[in-house]
Amino acid sequence: MLLQLELTNNKPFVVDENQCKFLANFFATELANIHLKLVRDLSFISQLAHYKDGMQISHVSYLKANRYQVHFVYTWHIFQGCIGLDETGEMKDKATFTVSELGEIKVDLSTFEAHSTADEL
Repeated sequence: MLLQLELTNNKPFVVDENQCKFLANFFATELANIHLKLVRDLSFISQLAHYKDGMQISHVSYLKANRYQVHFVYTWHIFQGCIGLDETGEMKDKATFTVSELGEIKVDLSTFEAHSTADEL
């Protein structure tokens, strides 16, 4: 699955490692629209674990060519009152993305999809 975004500054995007801070700021301004898409399947923590809130962009790192990684952190929560379970934790995660010279951003979310044991066959 791909998440597609677009830079709207009407200038050609120059791909290099000096763009990391600019891209981190861009993702931070887009969080309200994209944060739910950046939350991976949390069933490896618990079937009851869910995204709570408060996602923040930590930074963007340059990989090579037009490839970058956005690093972010968010809170997860598990609550099951009948057994007295009320836990909260922090998830640090990252997603790889590409940026074209036209400012088109494509975030690879394939690793964020839910997996089942059927996928192992």
